[in-house]
Amino acid sequence: MGVKNSPVDRIQCPSGAQGTLAPFYNFYRTLALFYNFYRTLTLFYNFYRTLALCYTFYQTLALCHNFYQTLALCHNFYRTLALFYNFYRTLALFYNFYRTLALFYNFYWTLALFYNFYRTLALFYNFYWTHALFYNFYGTLALFYNFYGTLALFYNFYRTLALFYNFYRTLALFYNFYRTLALFYSFYGTLALFYNFYGTLALFYNFYQTLAFFYNFYRTLALFYIFQQTLALCYNFLCSGYEG
Repeated sequence: MGVKNSPVDRIQCPSGAQGTLAPFYNFYRTLALFYNFYRTLTLFYNFYRTLALCYTFYQTLALCHNFYQTLALCHNFYRTLALFYNFYRTLALFYNFYRTLALFYNFYWTLALFYNFYRTLALFYNFYWTHALFYNFYGTLALFYNFYGTLALFYNFYRTLALFYNFYRTLALFYNFYRTLALFYSFYGTLALFYNFYGTLALFYNFYQTLAFFYNFYRTLALFYIFQQTLALCYNFLCSGYEG
């Protein structure tokens, strides 16, 4: 029933020329059949061109997205550099503050040094008077007092060395903290790399599934078309045999 509604079957052979014009009529119907097959291929080609245009548009959008991601990456890199610069400025501020404190501390110790030098001169002066005034008990006590001041000077020098050592330990602690943060950032970057690789594989897999779907759809249409043409050929064969 469906074969009689095709454009080929609407062509009627003249009623009085079945015997003479039947071969030409069948040849004309075969050409019309090939023409319909060409029109069908043209339709599929236009459908393929439309899909290619959609894919090109998708690629353009993906390119714009990748450009945006690149700009965002550069912005994050700039922000990271700015963060490290601010951290460096903060360390420089603390260092300058420490240098100022050290300057006042050195000024204090300079005054203490001059005072101790004065005390040493006084010690020598007291010593000079000791050989003449051996019975002066006050001179002896002053000698012990100056000896105590010398011990205090060595103790303060030890405290200064301990202060520098503690400052070095603090810098090492900040450096280890920075190394730990860098390690976590590298681990995060590695995870992001594997995630992007998985996403790329998934994209190729989805593209392959889409092509397989359209290929199966094309095979199904071709199968229906071959079935229809087979029925039409059988019908034409039976019709030609009946007319002959």
